[in-house]
Amino acid sequence: MKKVAIIGAGIVGATAAYYLSKESDLEVTVFDHGQGQATKAAAGIISPWFSKRRNKAWYKMARLGADFYVDLLADLEKSGQEIDFYQRS
Repeated sequence: MKKVAIIGAGIVGATAAYYLSKESDLEVTVFDHGQGQATKAAAGIISPWFSKRRNKAWYKMARLGADFYVDLLADLEKSGQEIDFYQRS
């Protein structure tokens, strides 16, 4: 069994740990110092929308990230997790 260490339990670390832990040949450990900063600072808002004209690569990455978040929430709900999420179209 391979061991995987994830440093930080923010949205990226927690998501990586969630998906990696589904692999039966991996032992996943998350190391985190405690109280987070980023989600609290953003108030849980995912709103990267800005002009597509200025930086198309950044916009594409932000759009893919937002789409991934919706997929992640659907996956968590399928696993039995209760998710409080409001999406405004």
